[in-house]
Amino acid sequence: MNNKKPQKNDKKLPKDRKKQYPQSGFEFLLNKEIKIVFTDGKAISAKLVYVYTYELLLEKELSNGDCNYIIVNKAHVKYVSATKEKVDDSKEEN
Repeated sequence: MNNKKPQKNDKKLPKDRKKQYPQSGFEFLLNKEIKIVFTDGKAISAKLVYVYTYELLLEKELSNGDCNYIIVNKAHVKYVSATKEKVDDSKEEN
C-alpha cells in the first residue's frame, strides 16, 4: 500500500511583487531628479522612473521637450545622489 501523505502546496506567490523582492535602496528616490556617477567616472542626471531587480529606468528630458528612457545596470553605478540642478553630462569626474 502507498502510505505517502498528500503534499500541501504551501509556497504561494505573493500578490504584491514588492513582497517578493527585497527593497534595493533606490525606492525613496523614485520620481526625483538624481545624479548617477558610474564606475568609469562619467555622470548623468535624470529622473528615476522605476526600479527593477538589477536595473534602474531613467527618464531624460531633451531640450525639444521629448524624453529618452535609459536603462542602467546597478552593477555599473558607483554612487547616486539626489540633485535639484541639472548636471553637465559631457563633463567627466575624476
